[in-house]
Amino acid sequence: MRPSGLDPMMMKSSGFVKIAPYYCSPGWWEGCANGFLYINSAKRAELPKTYQQMVTTIAGHVAADLIAKYDGRNPPAIKRLAAAGARLRPFSLAILEACYKASQDLFADVSAKNAVFKTSMSPCSASATTSTPGIRSAR
Repeated sequence: MRPSGLDPMMMKSSGFVKIAPYYCSPGWWEGCANGFLYINSAKRAELPKTYQQMVTTIAGHVAADLIAKYDGRNPPAIKRLAAAGARLRPFSLAILEACYKASQDLFADVSAKNAVFKTSMSPCSASATTSTPGIRSAR
């Protein structure tokens, strides 16, 4: 099983595939490769509105570009991993179901204690409720 945080591109370039040949997927702990931009709220508020909007827009474009590049480079990297001797394995349905349940339990627990988290998770939870059954039944 690959260690958390090592994507297929890093596994091949680091030589990790030689000591840990199994590549199990999907990597649910690694929902996406993304960067984060932290800005002091008070200092951001001092910026003109146009600059605030520019920072928000540029950060969104950078995030979308990073995810698109990751998604585009991942399949060829997995092929290179397999060619280098990695053994590709899907996680079993039982493991995926247990992880899904554990994550839902965790989200509910954190939502009960943290109003900001609950607010941010509500749209995601609503979307998952309508899309996940179809995705899960397709397996």
